[in-house]
Amino acid sequence: MPQLAERLFHGRKHAAETAKDFGAGWAVAPAGRCDICSRDLDGKHGHRIPAAEFKRLVQQGYNPRARGRLARSLVAAADGAGISADQFYQAWRQGAMADTTDWALCDACLKDVAAFMSAV
Repeated sequence: MPQLAERLFHGRKHAAETAKDFGAGWAVAPAGRCDICSRDLDGKHGHRIPAAEFKRLVQQGYNPRARGRLARSLVAAADGAGISADQFYQAWRQGAMADTTDWALCDACLKDVAAFMSAV
């Protein structure tokens, strides 16, 4: 399982540079890709979520695959490798909890996170 978590998070890029403050200490994410759905971020509309905040979300049971937010290519690769949804979630959760970098989210994934948070 640790190898799967490493593969899922290999190549995940985050910028450490500061950006204009967004909300309660959150900042606009730099250009790149959404860390959940892999949608392109232009550096103006993405949202950088502090790692500690995202870990709290994961601890509460947030599962982007079950919510239909995870990148389709990642889901297809896992399905093609015979990895069950539960195995995938456990590996994703392990990687998310070990990750110390902030998370970059697109508008749609941020809305999904907010909806999840309001339901727990």
